[in-house]
Amino acid sequence: MDRRRVGPVVSQATFQALRRPDGRARRGPLAVRWVRLDGADDEVQVSYAVSKRCGNAVRRNRIRRRTKSAIRQVSQGIPGGAYLITTEAEVATMNFQELTDQLSSALALAAGGSRSAR
Repeated sequence: MDRRRVGPVVSQATFQALRRPDGRARRGPLAVRWVRLDGADDEVQVSYAVSKRCGNAVRRNRIRRRTKSAIRQVSQGIPGGAYLITTEAEVATMNFQELTDQLSSALALAAGGSRSAR
C-alpha cells in the first residue's frame, strides 16, 4: 500500500498557527489541533506534545513512538495540513488498534473543523 509521507512541523510560523487552530478534536487520551497549510493541500506535518505528567523519558518516548506509528497507519485517510497531537499517559498501555481508531477519528474531526469534547 502506498502511504503518504508524514513530516515534522519545522516552521515557527506553523507552530504559531497551531496556537489558533482551524479545527480541534479530542478522542479519549488524544487531543488534536489542525491548521491548513498554504499551497500544500496534500502535505501532512505532525508535531507531538507528550508532557512530563505522562511519566519518565522512557515512557514518554514509548508514547511518541506508538503515536507516530499510528499516524503512519492512517496517513492516507487524513486531509493535508499541520497537526499537533497531545497525548495522555494511557496511550502507552492502550490497545494499538484502539489507538489507531481514536487517532483516525480525532484527525478527521479536527480537519473537518468540528470542535468536540471527550
